[in-house]
Amino acid sequence: MDDSKPNPSGESGARRLLRLARVIGGWIIVVLIAGFLTGLVLGMREIIAHRYLSYGLYPLSLQILVEYWELAARRIAQFVFVFAALHAASTLAGPWIERGILRVGVVNRNRFAGFVLALLGGAFVFFRMTFVAVTGEAPSLRGPRSLFEALARLFEELAILDSASLLLVPAATGIAVFLLGGMIAGRLRAGDLVLLAGRLVTSRTAALCALASVLIFTGAFVFENRLVAAAIGKKNIIFISIDTLRARNLGCYGYGRDTSPRIDAFAERSVLFENAYTTWPKTTPAVASLMTGLYAHTNGVLRLAPFQYLRDDLLMLAEILRNSGYRTEGNIANGVIGIEANVHQGFDRFGEKMGTADNVTRGALWSIDRLADRREKNPFFYWVHYVDPHTTYDPPDSTDYFVGDRFYDPAERVRIEEGAFDLVPIEPGLSGYEENRRLHINRADLGCTGPGIIHEKNEILAHYVALYDAEIRYVDRHVGMVLDRLEERGLLENSIVVLWSDHGESLGEHNYYFRHGRFPYNVNLEVPLIVYDADQPARVVDHAISLLDVTPTLLDLAGIEHPTEFEGRSFAGEVRGEGSEPRDIFAESGYAVNYQKTLIRDNWKLIYIPDELDRTLMTGAEFELYDLAEDPDELVNVSALHPAVFAEMKTALLAWIATWEDDLVEKGVQDVDYSEAKMNELRALGYVD
Repeated sequence: MDDSKPNPSGESGARRLLRLARVIGGWIIVVLIAGFLTGLVLGMREIIAHRYLSYGLYPLSLQILVEYWELAARRIAQFVFVFAALHAASTLAGPWIERGILRVGVVNRNRFAGFVLALLGGAFVFFRMTFVAVTGEAPSLRGPRSLFEALARLFEELAILDSASLLLVPAATGIAVFLLGGMIAGRLRAGDLVLLAGRLVTSRTAALCALASVLIFTGAFVFENRLVAAAIGKKNIIFISIDTLRARNLGCYGYGRDTSPRIDAFAERSVLFENAYTTWPKTTPAVASLMTGLYAHTNGVLRLAPFQYLRDDLLMLAEILRNSGYRTEGNIANGVIGIEANVHQGFDRFGEKMGTADNVTRGALWSIDRLADRREKNPFFYWVHYVDPHTTYDPPDSTDYFVGDRFYDPAERVRIEEGAFDLVPIEPGLSGYEENRRLHINRADLGCTGPGIIHEKNEILAHYVALYDAEIRYVDRHVGMVLDRLEERGLLENSIVVLWSDHGESLGEHNYYFRHGRFPYNVNLEVPLIVYDADQPARVVDHAISLLDVTPTLLDLAGIEHPTEFEGRSFAGEVRGEGSEPRDIFAESGYAVNYQKTLIRDNWKLIYIPDELDRTLMTGAEFELYDLAEDPDELVNVSALHPAVFAEMKTALLAWIATWEDDLVEKGVQDVDYSEAKMNELRALGYVD
């Protein structure tokens, strides 16, 4: 070989460029067709599973198709274009590289070029896949500056999310591309893989398919942009939810301790609902009912955490808002309402950050800044969920904040007697669900200290109440930080902000310690509900409201048509000050297959306990009637003292049950496939044994 010639192969530059164009064109067609078909199959599978077409959510269906198309095309292109780039570089630069290498005595120019190019290609794939995995978006690379900005954002978000495990897949892929690319570029000639690409680029059918996919994608993209543009001007919707927060332990609900100065200040300029009730005093059923506007017996999400999975065909608030042009994002700190339980339906971006409020707030502030800085000015729905003050009661700061204050009464003790929870036998042959239920009943529910253990042998009930209140004070500070950032970024004036809790907590009432879900008493059912709208004056609403009503209310306030029927009823009139007639509030609770049902009407509350085992844990009666005005702690069953009220409410409650009980199927008892890490987190929270 004459190494003095710049082109030892004798091939002209024009021919090399033409051959390179055929290679690139062929692989572009491969990516277009493969990405389109793959995205179509995957997208239609999700659309059918979620019944978007039957709900009339055509814009969302189109977004799903485009989303899967882009995802599939990116994944295919990440591999295809790396190899195409390697071959293109070899084709164009090979002769000059060979000439330089031979002159300095370096062996085998193909292997050397392949090594360098594969190294660059592998690094690029690793960076791009890592960026997509961590941020949920593709990096915008328009030059050196944008590359450095993308790197800075990646490092910042990795620090916020603590997601080092996400690097494994991109790293493995990058290494694989490096090794395979180096091998192919070093051992094969550029023309060896041109055949398929060359045939594809000259195939009329393939070219027409690629053109059709481009036209369809472009049309979908234009339609989606118009949808976003049509949503501009609507208000943002922001959820701040706090797990296991008793309304009665907040200052704005009359509590004596200064547990919630920031929430109290927020309530003073908002609409505060004095009597708000959850639909089920457990996290997943409560959230499912709020997000769907359906009772637990309808959406099938009920009873115990390991069996609470949201079906794909449930229409969620986030899906409705996304269909209307909203950007939808969430950050949650409780795994039972995470991705594995399928709660993330309809969210463009959904992050789980288990742990204390410090972790959640960092992610929330970053998300708020990013949402405020978006180029697209369509409205957004953002949800941040704190797990404090859920057990264990261990606030990171101010642990002894309320210990020993004037509300601290050392006289009342935690009444746990030896053997008091050996109530029912765990017999052979029980179903997995029933065995799990009985384990819950037999367990001493000292969730704030660990099962069956009194913290440092401290039996003073006030000690644990003080810890619980310190948890509220801790999360209140973080809620204030989120509200401050919303105000700093100018978002409050164009947003509806809803602060709510999924359920309360029993702090020894009815001999039920540091848990929730077993009973329907108001310490578990009552929740804070505060709605801020800059266009509405502050007020207090005193008649009963259900979390079931939140979704239809927000859609009314945002001016979005309901694509489905809700069992909840909008209280937009109360937010606007127009008034509304009081309504019956229904709730469900307990762990029995035939669980407890509750009706609240004005100041009266009727509980139906069909399960005999449940009755032994309560008063022993099948029905319990309470006068909440005279007996807010629900200590005296007055069904015999008020027979007319009892008869009227019993008829109403049984009539409500009769409308759905015959159709109730065990569709909600579906095992959730939690990861081992998630199971450990749920054990710490007391969800599983």
